[in-house]
Amino acid sequence: MARTPAAAKQMGKSAQLPEDWDAKKIDIMRTLVREKFKNPLLRSMLLATGEVYLAEGNWWGDRVWGICKGTGLNWLGKILMEVREECRREEESDND
Repeated sequence: MARTPAAAKQMGKSAQLPEDWDAKKIDIMRTLVREKFKNPLLRSMLLATGEVYLAEGNWWGDRVWGICKGTGLNWLGKILMEVREECRREEESDND
């Protein structure tokens, strides 16, 4: 087990990824983000962002999950906005 986030990141660099990782990683992240926002506190914080565009800004060059120096696919931001909309629809249906 890693003692710090930096140590965890370093350990992750040596992990063997499945050959089809690039085809699966977005759906896996979507599943994990949905799970994360089952937590009522985190869910309310996500919903509190309203309609704001969410971007995973970074300076380390991640242009898949985020945006660096103005460019990137921003998959994490897109998934967060998808999950936010799912949560909003669930809240509305619970109130009907």
